[in-house]
Amino acid sequence: MVVGDGESETGRLATSWHGNKFLNPVRDGAVLPIIHLNGYKIANPTILARIPADELEMLFKGLGWTPYVVEGDDPAANAPADGCRAEHCVTEIRAIQAATRANPDVEPERPRWPNDRPADAEGWTCPKELDGHKLEGSWRRTRFRFTDPVTNPAHLKMVEAWMRSYKPEELFDESGALIAELKAMARRGRAGLRRIRMRMAGCCGSRWRCRTSRVYGEGGEAGARFRCRRRRRWRIFWAM
Repeated sequence: MVVGDGESETGRLATSWHGNKFLNPVRDGAVLPIIHLNGYKIANPTILARIPADELEMLFKGLGWTPYVVEGDDPAANAPADGCRAEHCVTEIRAIQAATRANPDVEPERPRWPNDRPADAEGWTCPKELDGHKLEGSWRRTRFRFTDPVTNPAHLKMVEAWMRSYKPEELFDESGALIAELKAMARRGRAGLRRIRMRMAGCCGSRWRCRTSRVYGEGGEAGARFRCRRRRRWRIFWAM
Protein backbone atom coordinates (compact mmCIF):
# COMPACT_ATOMS: atom_id res chain seq x y z
CA MET A 1 0.00 0.00 0.00
CA VAL A 2 1.57 3.29 -1.14
CA VAL A 3 0.54 6.63 0.36
CA GLY A 4 2.08 10.08 0.17
CA ASP A 5 3.29 11.78 3.33
CA GLY A 6 0.53 14.37 2.86
CA GLU A 7 -2.19 11.70 2.86
CA SER A 8 -0.57 9.84 5.76
CA GLU A 9 -1.17 12.74 8.15
CA THR A 10 -4.93 12.92 7.54
CA GLY A 11 -7.19 11.75 10.36
CA ARG A 12 -8.09 8.24 9.20
CA LEU A 13 -4.65 7.33 7.87
CA ALA A 14 -2.87 8.81 10.88
CA THR A 15 -5.03 6.58 13.10
CA SER A 16 -4.54 3.54 10.86
CA TRP A 17 -0.89 3.25 11.93
CA HIS A 18 -2.26 1.59 15.06
CA GLY A 19 -3.82 -1.18 12.96
CA ASN A 20 -0.78 -3.40 13.53
CA LYS A 21 -1.97 -3.94 17.12
CA PHE A 22 -4.90 -5.98 15.83
CA LEU A 23 -3.03 -8.24 13.39
CA ASN A 24 -2.54 -11.86 14.36
CA PRO A 25 0.36 -13.20 12.26
CA VAL A 26 -0.99 -16.75 12.50
CA ARG A 27 -4.42 -16.22 10.96
CA ASP A 28 -4.34 -12.73 9.40
CA GLY A 29 -2.76 -11.33 6.29
CA ALA A 30 -0.36 -8.39 6.23
CA VAL A 31 0.16 -5.13 4.36
CA LEU A 32 3.48 -3.44 3.64
CA PRO A 33 2.84 0.30 4.10
CA ILE A 34 5.03 2.40 1.82
CA ILE A 35 5.13 6.11 2.65
CA HIS A 36 6.43 8.23 -0.19
CA LEU A 37 8.21 10.87 1.86
CA ASN A 38 8.71 13.76 -0.58
CA GLY A 39 8.14 16.59 1.90
CA TYR A 40 5.24 18.54 0.39
CA LYS A 41 1.51 18.44 -0.23
CA ILE A 42 -0.73 20.80 -2.23
CA ALA A 43 0.47 24.11 -0.80
CA ASN A 44 2.95 23.57 2.05
CA PRO A 45 5.35 21.11 3.73
CA THR A 46 3.96 17.97 5.33
CA ILE A 47 4.09 17.39 9.08
CA LEU A 48 6.44 14.42 8.67
CA ALA A 49 8.80 16.64 6.67
CA ARG A 50 8.99 19.19 9.49
CA ILE A 51 10.57 16.86 12.04
CA PRO A 52 14.17 15.54 12.14
CA ALA A 53 14.95 12.12 10.68
CA ASP A 54 15.79 10.58 14.07
CA GLU A 55 12.50 11.83 15.54
CA LEU A 56 10.60 10.44 12.56
CA GLU A 57 12.25 7.06 13.07
CA MET A 58 11.34 7.10 16.78
CA LEU A 59 7.75 7.98 15.87
CA PHE A 60 7.26 4.87 13.75
CA LYS A 61 9.17 2.66 16.15
CA GLY A 62 6.89 3.92 18.91
CA LEU A 63 3.89 2.98 16.77
CA GLY A 64 5.24 -0.56 16.59
CA TRP A 65 6.85 -0.63 13.13
CA THR A 66 10.35 -1.35 11.89
CA PRO A 67 11.13 1.56 9.54
CA TYR A 68 13.36 1.20 6.49
CA VAL A 69 14.49 4.33 4.65
CA VAL A 70 16.40 5.04 1.45
CA GLU A 71 17.20 8.68 0.69
CA GLY A 72 18.77 10.21 -2.39
CA ASP A 73 18.42 12.55 -5.35
CA ASP A 74 19.57 10.24 -8.15
CA PRO A 75 16.73 8.20 -9.73
CA ALA A 76 19.18 5.77 -11.34
CA ALA A 77 20.66 4.93 -7.92
CA ASN A 78 17.46 5.10 -5.87
CA ALA A 79 15.28 2.89 -8.07
CA PRO A 80 17.36 -0.32 -7.56
CA ALA A 81 17.75 0.49 -3.85
CA ASP A 82 13.97 0.98 -3.52
CA GLY A 83 13.36 -2.42 -5.13
CA CYS A 84 15.87 -4.19 -2.89
CA ARG A 85 14.44 -2.60 0.24
CA ALA A 86 10.85 -3.50 -0.69
CA GLU A 87 11.93 -7.09 -1.36
CA HIS A 88 13.67 -7.22 2.02
CA CYS A 89 10.48 -5.99 3.72
CA VAL A 90 8.34 -8.63 2.00
CA THR A 91 10.87 -11.32 2.96
CA GLU A 92 10.69 -10.12 6.57
CA ILE A 93 6.88 -10.32 6.53
CA ARG A 94 7.05 -13.88 5.17
CA ALA A 95 9.56 -14.84 7.87
CA ILE A 96 7.29 -13.48 10.63
CA GLN A 97 4.33 -15.40 9.25
CA ALA A 98 6.28 -18.62 8.76
CA ALA A 99 7.72 -18.55 12.29
CA THR A 100 4.37 -17.96 13.99
CA ARG A 101 2.35 -20.31 11.77
CA ALA A 102 4.76 -23.15 12.48
CA ASN A 103 3.33 -23.16 16.05
CA PRO A 104 -0.33 -22.11 15.64
CA ASP A 105 -1.27 -23.30 19.16
CA VAL A 106 1.15 -20.87 20.79
CA GLU A 107 -0.14 -17.34 21.37
CA PRO A 108 2.21 -15.18 19.25
CA GLU A 109 3.82 -12.01 20.49
CA ARG A 110 2.93 -8.92 18.51
CA PRO A 111 5.62 -8.58 15.83
CA ARG A 112 7.13 -5.37 14.55
CA TRP A 113 6.01 -5.33 10.94
CA PRO A 114 8.29 -3.55 8.43
CA ASN A 115 7.49 -0.06 7.20
CA ASP A 116 8.98 1.10 3.89
CA ARG A 117 9.76 4.80 3.53
CA PRO A 118 11.40 6.01 0.29
CA ALA A 119 12.50 9.63 0.67
CA ASP A 120 13.07 11.72 -2.44
CA ALA A 121 12.15 15.09 -3.92
CA GLU A 122 8.58 16.22 -4.61
CA GLY A 123 7.97 16.14 -8.37
CA TRP A 124 11.04 13.98 -8.91
CA THR A 125 12.37 14.11 -12.51
CA CYS A 126 10.15 17.06 -13.51
CA PRO A 127 11.82 20.30 -14.71
CA LYS A 128 13.87 21.95 -11.98
CA GLU A 129 12.41 25.41 -12.61
CA LEU A 130 9.69 27.12 -14.63
CA ASP A 131 9.99 30.85 -15.34
CA GLY A 132 12.22 31.36 -12.30
CA HIS A 133 10.03 29.33 -9.93
CA LYS A 134 11.41 26.17 -8.35
CA LEU A 135 9.40 23.05 -9.26
CA GLU A 136 11.25 19.85 -8.31
CA GLY A 137 11.49 19.62 -4.54
CA SER A 138 8.79 22.21 -3.99
CA TRP A 139 5.03 22.42 -3.39
CA ARG A 140 4.77 24.33 -6.69
CA ARG A 141 5.13 21.06 -8.54
CA THR A 142 1.42 20.42 -7.91
CA ARG A 143 0.31 23.97 -8.81
CA PHE A 144 2.29 25.11 -11.84
CA ARG A 145 1.46 23.89 -15.33
CA PHE A 146 2.81 24.39 -18.83
CA THR A 147 -0.16 26.31 -20.25
CA ASP A 148 1.39 27.65 -23.46
CA PRO A 149 3.79 25.10 -25.05
CA VAL A 150 2.13 25.61 -28.44
CA THR A 151 2.99 29.30 -28.52
CA ASN A 152 6.08 29.31 -26.28
CA PRO A 153 9.05 27.49 -27.91
CA ALA A 154 11.08 27.53 -24.71
CA HIS A 155 8.30 25.81 -22.76
CA LEU A 156 7.77 23.34 -25.60
CA LYS A 157 11.45 22.36 -25.40
CA MET A 158 11.14 21.83 -21.65
CA VAL A 159 8.08 19.59 -22.07
CA GLU A 160 9.80 17.58 -24.81
CA ALA A 161 12.97 17.10 -22.74
CA TRP A 162 10.84 16.06 -19.75
CA MET A 163 8.87 13.47 -21.73
CA ARG A 164 11.98 12.13 -23.48
CA SER A 165 13.69 11.65 -20.10
CA TYR A 166 11.37 8.67 -19.57
CA LYS A 167 12.81 7.01 -22.71
CA PRO A 168 9.49 6.17 -24.41
CA GLU A 169 11.36 4.52 -27.29
CA GLU A 170 12.35 1.76 -24.85
CA LEU A 171 8.79 1.27 -23.57
CA PHE A 172 6.68 1.39 -26.74
CA ASP A 173 7.02 0.00 -30.25
CA GLU A 174 6.68 1.97 -33.51
CA SER A 175 2.88 1.72 -33.42
CA GLY A 176 2.76 3.18 -29.89
CA ALA A 177 1.84 -0.11 -28.19
CA LEU A 178 3.51 -1.30 -25.00
CA ILE A 179 6.40 -3.67 -25.72
CA ALA A 180 5.79 -7.39 -25.11
CA GLU A 181 8.32 -7.62 -22.29
CA LEU A 182 6.42 -5.10 -20.17
CA LYS A 183 3.02 -6.55 -21.12
CA ALA A 184 4.15 -9.92 -19.81
CA MET A 185 4.73 -8.43 -16.35
CA ALA A 186 1.04 -7.71 -15.85
CA ARG A 187 -0.85 -10.18 -13.66
CA ARG A 188 -3.58 -12.03 -15.50
CA GLY A 189 -6.87 -13.72 -14.68
CA ARG A 190 -7.89 -13.67 -11.04
CA ALA A 191 -4.46 -12.42 -10.04
CA GLY A 192 -5.17 -9.12 -11.80
CA LEU A 193 -5.57 -6.10 -9.53
CA ARG A 194 -9.18 -5.39 -10.49
CA ARG A 195 -10.11 -9.04 -9.83
CA ILE A 196 -8.84 -9.10 -6.23
CA ARG A 197 -11.80 -9.65 -3.92
CA MET A 198 -10.50 -7.28 -1.23
CA ARG A 199 -10.16 -4.40 -3.70
CA MET A 200 -13.54 -4.56 -5.41
CA ALA A 201 -16.16 -7.19 -6.13
CA GLY A 202 -15.04 -8.04 -9.67
CA CYS A 203 -16.16 -11.54 -10.61
CA CYS A 204 -16.08 -12.81 -7.03
CA GLY A 205 -18.52 -10.50 -5.30
CA SER A 206 -22.25 -10.58 -4.74
CA ARG A 207 -24.81 -7.93 -5.49
CA TRP A 208 -25.40 -5.52 -2.61
CA ARG A 209 -28.99 -5.43 -1.43
CA CYS A 210 -30.00 -1.81 -0.97
CA ARG A 211 -33.58 -0.92 -0.17
CA THR A 212 -35.16 2.36 -1.02
CA SER A 213 -34.63 5.20 1.44
CA ARG A 214 -38.41 5.52 1.88
CA VAL A 215 -38.30 2.46 4.14
CA TYR A 216 -36.33 4.46 6.70
CA GLY A 217 -38.40 7.64 6.59
CA GLU A 218 -40.26 9.05 9.56
CA GLY A 219 -43.86 10.19 9.14
CA GLY A 220 -44.93 13.83 9.43
CA GLU A 221 -46.38 16.71 7.49
CA ALA A 222 -44.15 18.89 5.36
CA GLY A 223 -42.83 21.83 7.36
CA ALA A 224 -44.16 20.46 10.65
CA ARG A 225 -41.98 19.90 13.73
CA PHE A 226 -41.84 16.34 15.07
CA ARG A 227 -39.50 14.04 16.93
CA CYS A 228 -37.55 11.53 14.88
CA ARG A 229 -36.32 8.35 16.52
CA ARG A 230 -32.98 8.31 14.78
CA ARG A 231 -31.48 5.35 16.59
CA ARG A 232 -34.48 3.17 15.87
CA ARG A 233 -34.28 4.02 12.17
CA TRP A 234 -30.54 3.39 12.25
CA ARG A 235 -31.10 -0.09 13.70
CA ILE A 236 -33.62 -0.85 10.96
CA PHE A 237 -31.09 0.25 8.33
CA TRP A 238 -28.32 -2.03 9.61
CA ALA A 239 -30.70 -4.95 10.17
CA MET A 240 -31.72 -5.08 6.51
